[in-house]
Amino acid sequence: MRTASSLDRAVRICRAAWSTRCRVSSRTTVSVSRTVSVEVASDLAPIEAVKAGRVSSGQIWPRDAITVHVDGPLEWPVDLAPGERRTLTWSLTVDDEGALMRPGPRGAFARPVVSAYDRRIERLVDRSLDDLAALRLTTPGDDGDTFLRAGVPWYLTLFGRDSLWAARMMLPLGTGLAIETLRVLGRRQGTRTDPDTGEAPGKIMHELRRSDVTVETGCPRSITARSTPPRSGSTCSPTPGAGVTPRPRSPRCCRTSRRR
Repeated sequence: MRTASSLDRAVRICRAAWSTRCRVSSRTTVSVSRTVSVEVASDLAPIEAVKAGRVSSGQIWPRDAITVHVDGPLEWPVDLAPGERRTLTWSLTVDDEGALMRPGPRGAFARPVVSAYDRRIERLVDRSLDDLAALRLTTPGDDGDTFLRAGVPWYLTLFGRDSLWAARMMLPLGTGLAIETLRVLGRRQGTRTDPDTGEAPGKIMHELRRSDVTVETGCPRSITARSTPPRSGSTCSPTPGAGVTPRPRSPRCCRTSRRR
């Protein structure tokens, strides 16, 4: 569109739905006719592949049991009178029958009311609590018991260590999240010795994924690929580069501190 016209876009993501609202405005003194079109594409690549930098060479919509629906037209003829506005909407939903994670329905915690001279503190607390609420997850087999995922966007899953840390630090706001996190991890606590997954009796699992993932580890000169199972009990992070043992530093590169 010409500079005499403008397009403002607002995107809302909720659970497995993406909705977009576009507002087209005319600032001309004459009528304007335009065509607005949207191109939608996705390779449905798993997050592990995206994180490792492996980009798909094409647009692959179907994968496993995932179905993507686009609702509404993706092309609109727009006729605007001087100063007129028009709103265009479209949405996208994703159905995933084999989804390992789902939004957590519970795991509630109190929302303290903060009053401060500096209003930025109030906004900081409100935004932080909203972000924590957005991290809540559950699985189909946990009867609604909720935990916090490790982070966005790379760690949208159950991490034993991170989920426990987060639940522990949230205790001043309630015990519900901590109780449910312990139940989720207790159901997956190790009962046998498995060298492939790192499982051991009594050991708390490290990471839960949808399927086997092959990750690359090492430095650029020496990269090796290894497969990690969907349920990892290793205490070492299975993310790329985390399994590499660093070489000892030379004495000149080491810093020591002495207690006086």
